[in-house]
Amino acid sequence: MDKKKKGIPGWVIVLIMLFFGGLFFGLLGGLDSATKESVGNAQNFLKKAKRKFQKSKSELIAEIKASDVLKEYSEKENWNKNLDGIEQELLNAEKIMNKDVLPTLEKNDSELKNIIVTGVKKIFEICREQSKNLDQLNNRKKAFSSMITNLGKNKKKYNVQLKSMKNELVKNGNLNNRLKMVVKLYPKKKNILIKEWTILKNKYKEELKLYKSFKKEAEIESPDYANLLDLEKQFKKTRKEFQKTHKNLSKNIDELNTAFDRILADMKHKESFFIEYAVYGNSETPKNVSTSQVSSNVYKGSYVNQVVRSGEWNDTCVDAMWKEYKFYHKYKDIKNGKSELTKWIPVSDDVYERNIENLGMVVENKPKGFYMSESTCKIVPPGYSYLNNSKYGSWKKKNGKKVWVSLPEYEAQIDALYEDETPEMDYEDYDLYIHHRGPYYGRPGRLRWGSRGSWTNKRFGRTHFIKRGGTRTYSSRQFRGKGGRFGK
Repeated sequence: MDKKKKGIPGWVIVLIMLFFGGLFFGLLGGLDSATKESVGNAQNFLKKAKRKFQKSKSELIAEIKASDVLKEYSEKENWNKNLDGIEQELLNAEKIMNKDVLPTLEKNDSELKNIIVTGVKKIFEICREQSKNLDQLNNRKKAFSSMITNLGKNKKKYNVQLKSMKNELVKNGNLNNRLKMVVKLYPKKKNILIKEWTILKNKYKEELKLYKSFKKEAEIESPDYANLLDLEKQFKKTRKEFQKTHKNLSKNIDELNTAFDRILADMKHKESFFIEYAVYGNSETPKNVSTSQVSSNVYKGSYVNQVVRSGEWNDTCVDAMWKEYKFYHKYKDIKNGKSELTKWIPVSDDVYERNIENLGMVVENKPKGFYMSESTCKIVPPGYSYLNNSKYGSWKKKNGKKVWVSLPEYEAQIDALYEDETPEMDYEDYDLYIHHRGPYYGRPGRLRWGSRGSWTNKRFGRTHFIKRGGTRTYSSRQFRGKGGRFGK
């Protein structure tokens, strides 16, 4: 007899059908996993918020019971009412979860997804808001506790701070003396400086008034701690404003007393290589386009329309290639004769190209008596910003020609501009400079300054810019071409 072929048991077939049928219909009409996950996250968030509330409530009630002062102010400011409000809002969030979100989740119907999304969003909003309210209540309690415990220390601390503020304003104080000196030297800036000084004095008077009120309240047998906290808050705010005004005034005085020159000390560019790959099938329109940053070797070995991967139905080709450049400057900043080299600073391709001939030149200048916001950005040879101005020096005859001699307070600045070998700046050179259109690099045939100048080459010959060939220019992006292809 022939053996009967064993088939798959019927019950197995039924199970398979049920499984795949359920999966199929689930995919058609069920909720997505992200929605289900958001419900779990909301449940956890709500549980944490409730735990935090219960813990804070029990601690707050215990501290209120232990302190008659806290009990008094908790009643005045309705802390218990605030706690009840927070608790009620968390109960509302729980109600939304139990009556709206979870029953809808059980139905597993994608058409009802919006009910879940809205409910979950509302639960998170309530929990965050009530957590914030709870934190504010806790912070208020901590502030009261700290004020009750440290009242004597706070009174002493604020007195010390007030004295330090007063010391800045007295006739022989450091800031006062600096202000008098700078007003005398630069009378045109007097009005701005005096205005800032008046604001500073008014802030001190305001602070003194607050301190007296604080001291008076603190010395009462049963002080109003709420009032003390408000006075403390105002005191800190006014002190912060005083410090800000003081810092700004001190900065302005320093700027007026500072000669500043910025020399372009170095330039560089950085190349990046990009290839756009396109996947073509039976159409001249690519199916897919992607851009990759590649190494210089990959870039050099590629060309437009190159097929880099060939398949039965598709070809991947090089559709376009380009280089991108990032540009950087390094500056030598000189303030009152002291020089400092900056880090590499990113600049635009336009700024880089406009300054390609300006290595070693002063690109920004501010003499004493001006704020940094008043600096000029005229491109000049080092030191030429100070010529022909009696504030900085004068022309003297030497060996039959006029040469510039700086005033003592500017000698250090000029010496720092040229380092250890300051050249003579004669009037003939200066006359050519003031009548020259555009940046002046020296006499015709004898370029002295700028990227091609003899002095620059001597001082900046080891810079990145000179070593890499100097004055070549680049645009920020250079294309090699755009491809196009009709597929198989």
